[in-house]
Amino acid sequence: MKDQRAAGIVMVLAAGFIYSTAGLFTHALPLEAWTILAWRAVFGTGFMMAWMAAENPRGLGRALAIGWGGLALALPTALCGACYIFALKLTTVADVTVVYATLPFVTAAVSWAWTGDVPERRLVVASLAALCGVGTMVAGGLGDGTRLAGMALALAMNAGMAVILVNARRNARTSNAVYTLGTALSGVVGFAMARDPGVTGAQLALLVPFGFLTIGLAMALYMAGARRIPPAEVGLISMLDVASGPALVWLAFGERPGGPTLVGGALVVAALLWHLGPDLKLLARPA
Repeated sequence: MKDQRAAGIVMVLAAGFIYSTAGLFTHALPLEAWTILAWRAVFGTGFMMAWMAAENPRGLGRALAIGWGGLALALPTALCGACYIFALKLTTVADVTVVYATLPFVTAAVSWAWTGDVPERRLVVASLAALCGVGTMVAGGLGDGTRLAGMALALAMNAGMAVILVNARRNARTSNAVYTLGTALSGVVGFAMARDPGVTGAQLALLVPFGFLTIGLAMALYMAGARRIPPAEVGLISMLDVASGPALVWLAFGERPGGPTLVGGALVVAALLWHLGPDLKLLARPA
């Protein structure tokens, strides 16, 4: 049990850092959101199909047989991916992180309503502290209507992500298939809605790792971690993205964070370390 929990924490930490690169890719691609969504889904779906084929020696077709219930759960996955790309296009990475900070609460609420799981008090306290940190990061205000629309889409993304994480723990056998089909659906919609889905070779060179990393590897790690630790805790630990995402954009594009962002990021990291403190002590003990 201890080893399973430790593995889950490491997986989610790694996934959070990988997922935080989404802002870098989105900023670097001068494409409309539908086009980015479409091509990102192509390569993300390809990664997940390969991942599932490796996990299911009996055949990929059998693994994808999830029934009508699974198909219904694929819709929040498609919603999640679309909302995230549009949120990053409409507003700043820092604005999106303010809403992303509500993920532990949204996940805990979905988990409670769906499975009856009640989050531990330590998790709730750490989530509140992290939320205060992210609020500090965007203390400049909510901004204009476009930015508000971006933040509203980020909230919808959280709802989809919460369903993904809870389903990964509740239905471990079908969670990857549900996510893969949802991602493929988002790609179909992206190609249908894009004004000009064509891309250059240089843009394709960015879209390939964008899909492989943020849709494929990061989400595969998230769902594997969610099978080992409670979904609400996955939401909290994944908030490493809240601190690392703006930092990466600063380093790559010169969007230097101000004092509130630095202080807020420190609060997020401190809340995460405090929550993980008991586990870190256990892991440090000799076997």
